[in-house]
Amino acid sequence: MSPASAHDGEDHSKEQTTQVTAKPNSSIRTAERNVQTATGQFHVLMRQSPTDPRAGEEVQFAANFSERVEGGFSGSEPPPVTGANVSARITTAAGQVIADKLPTHPEGEGAYGVHYKFRSAGDYKVVFDVRTSDGRPLAVDFPVTIVGAPVNWAFWLGLAALTLVSAGTIVGYYSSWASDGVRGRAGLRKTLPIAAGVVVFFLVGTVALAYFLPPRDKRKTVDLQAASATVQAPGAATSAGDPSLGGSGAHINISKESQLLFNIRTEPVTERQITSGLKVTGAVRA
Repeated sequence: MSPASAHDGEDHSKEQTTQVTAKPNSSIRTAERNVQTATGQFHVLMRQSPTDPRAGEEVQFAANFSERVEGGFSGSEPPPVTGANVSARITTAAGQVIADKLPTHPEGEGAYGVHYKFRSAGDYKVVFDVRTSDGRPLAVDFPVTIVGAPVNWAFWLGLAALTLVSAGTIVGYYSSWASDGVRGRAGLRKTLPIAAGVVVFFLVGTVALAYFLPPRDKRKTVDLQAASATVQAPGAATSAGDPSLGGSGAHINISKESQLLFNIRTEPVTERQITSGLKVTGAVRA
């Protein structure tokens, strides 16, 4: 059985950017896909941080998979796809594979995340290859645009100044010996210890510049796992069968296939007027 895929050009997708209040200068991009295969209907919500990824910067992706079950107990919210085997691929917009079978990590119930650092700017796709716990294949891709990281001119100006100072020190020291009549190999031998010290100074200075003023502008991004974490209020019930609320504490799990066989359907509870009547046949006598 070949995997079913959902692609960007179809009408069953939507994309938006969600602001995260925990970090006012950061945001998370979200995109959705509805994927229909011969074995089920799935909904995929992909989250990405940052929204405008740069070359050389790690990008976080997290995909939430859920399955729509006709007549299931889940009501309006489809149940998450748990226990699936999920890997990721990075391809170009034309479909050329750049990275294959990237391992994913759990980021919640039915959520699978992957981190990747793009080397160059361009248009790419992140593809999630899924095999559910019962062996059904599924593939879904999302487009990603990578931009070039802004150049940190302070680093390059500092490096240029460091180069001029280092080179000028070596040349000046050699010239001082040459003015005293020490030239050729003799001048080079006397200049060599100073040159070695200047090279060490240059290397240490370059490392310090790269640490405090990186060549490419770096920024802090939103941690998807932390952003999606929810805190439950103290005392809130965590189970519909909580004995403290009068329940028995027992749980009954019915498989999706059994739900369909039982013809079990759900409907939101609404308040409405009930009318009824009774129709019978008979004869009326005076």
